[in-house]
Amino acid sequence: MKPLITSLLLFLFFNDIFAQSDVFQANDPSGMAHWEPFIGQWKGIGWRLTEDGQQTEWHHAYTIQFKLEGRLLMLENTTTVKGKVHHKSLILATYDAKAMAKFLLLL
Repeated sequence: MKPLITSLLLFLFFNDIFAQSDVFQANDPSGMAHWEPFIGQWKGIGWRLTEDGQQTEWHHAYTIQFKLEGRLLMLENTTTVKGKVHHKSLILATYDAKAMAKFLLLL
């Protein structure tokens, strides 16, 4: 029980280190620049073996784009299996230089 309480207290104490700052992202999107080669539409095929040894194939379709003048990265994914939509996802990512600096100091 003591390790659980200690972990919970550490989480609550250090929680703000990884949280977004109250101020919206700065106008400098330089932290997002390394994603530029991936911007666009991408398609791919994957497969896996099912429990009964059959091969199942799926198709991914990604759309990756910048939003909010390059401060937000948006990735949309649609996965289809046998022509039917199996999974859809949306990922939004930002870069916060202050949070990254704090994180690197912890390492």
